[in-house]
Amino acid sequence: MSANPAISFDGTNGRTAPIDTWPGSKPTVISGFAPATEVKVFLDSLVLGIFQTDDSGALETALLMPEADAGVHTLQIQGTTRKGDLIKLEQRVRYAGLPMAGGTYGMYLCCFEAHEKVAVSYNGVAEFFSSRTDRDGGVSFVLPVEPLSGQVEIPVTVTSQRTGKVLTDSIEVSTNSPQEGD
Repeated sequence: MSANPAISFDGTNGRTAPIDTWPGSKPTVISGFAPATEVKVFLDSLVLGIFQTDDSGALETALLMPEADAGVHTLQIQGTTRKGDLIKLEQRVRYAGLPMAGGTYGMYLCCFEAHEKVAVSYNGVAEFFSSRTDRDGGVSFVLPVEPLSGQVEIPVTVTSQRTGKVLTDSIEVSTNSPQEGD
């Protein structure tokens, strides 16, 4: 298994998604789990499935990715090691499309220092909330999509509270009305 395990898929809702290791794009086996044990796979907090590792502690499967809002989500595999320790493999996945007003939108911004405290300013509200970056120096968050009248882009600013480094992005909001039954 590589030093930076990841999960890869084609990003299309409803398609099968081979579990992969970084940086390849071909289906591979993820190992390091306890032999013949259950491994749970999640998209955010939704359980996508519970799978059984083989006798060597490896997992090879394909996932049916569910419908999800546009934006960044976390695909996670959880299991235990041979020693009984919890193991979590995570990968950020982006669902294409624009969010609708009144919905939510997940974002992931990097590259700060690992475990650094950052402040997120959103739609004109200074320090909408604060958070800590992950081990890769990125910060993941979900924001409400509440544009001001006539607004089609909502500004997002993330600022390191230690170094003052600033990253900016925006959420482009769909101007289409939701379809009947959506």
